[in-house]
Amino acid sequence: MIDNVLVVGAGVSGLAFAREILKEGATDVRIVEKSRGVGGRCASRRVDGQPIDHGVPLLHGESGRFRAELQHLQTRATVIADWPWRVRGDGVPCQPQAYRVQAMRIAVVEGVNQLPKQLAEGLAIQRECRVEALSYEGDKLLVHTSTGAQTCRTLVLTAPADQTRALIEPLARFEPIRSVVGLLSGVYTVPSWTVLAGFDRRDGEDWHLQLPGPESIVHTIIHDSSKRPGPWTTLVIQARASYSRQRLESDPAACTEDLIDAAGRLLGAWVRSPRWVQAHRWRFARVQRGHELAHPIVVTLPGGARIAFCGEAFHPLGGVEGAFLSGIALARRLVSLSV
Repeated sequence: MIDNVLVVGAGVSGLAFAREILKEGATDVRIVEKSRGVGGRCASRRVDGQPIDHGVPLLHGESGRFRAELQHLQTRATVIADWPWRVRGDGVPCQPQAYRVQAMRIAVVEGVNQLPKQLAEGLAIQRECRVEALSYEGDKLLVHTSTGAQTCRTLVLTAPADQTRALIEPLARFEPIRSVVGLLSGVYTVPSWTVLAGFDRRDGEDWHLQLPGPESIVHTIIHDSSKRPGPWTTLVIQARASYSRQRLESDPAACTEDLIDAAGRLLGAWVRSPRWVQAHRWRFARVQRGHELAHPIVVTLPGGARIAFCGEAFHPLGGVEGAFLSGIALARRLVSLSV
């Protein structure tokens, strides 16, 4: 029997893990999440009631398990199959496999955060609870959070590799943890400055996605309002990784101006006169393709407590599908170890 499990992070991997391990009979499974919402980069916000996806713009998958999850989502949300099909430019998308013939690809009219909300149903989630440090006393892991300390026998870490590495480094006196620190040092994450811009409703913008080439500081422009009705024509402008890395600590207003200007050069002068703009800095937008690890990791400490790791970095597919599958795989791994 697996009990007393604490999951750090209510992103897709943490939610998929918690749901799967509960199905396998685990008890006392809790999730702590630093944000008010769930889903991590499956992020949607609203402006005047209109959803805007400011993390991943679509959901896609090839595995049977993830496709089944997306098919279930279609019973509770409105989806657009095969979006985007009007793609301009010769740039390379973050997830090229999304456009393979065998891939299922959807946009969600109500917002991509409907997927993590689906996964979160029935789970015990403590929100606005930031994990600040870990310690190990006797046979108990002590998790120090912004709302107080919690103990557990199994700790599941799902944060981006850089944050996870910093969190476990104080426990590197244990050789298995030291090995994981080394592995995570080789996982390269990519930042992204992202700008959301709203314009008076425009007719004639019949494209869905623009992928400029490397000469632009813009990596992707998403015509987000092509997915849904609403009062605004909305663009989501994602910066190229090299720009984002160089300007990561810059003033958001300056980065917004840069990206709006660059998008205007690509789309026309109208882009330089938005009615409103919002900026979001993704410090860890995604794992660089090819830097993913092969599978989740489980480490057993002296005394029997375990620290386990899953997330996008722990599955070769990467992206949302990789995060989901890594959570499932970790749950099955822990069940096999408890037999």
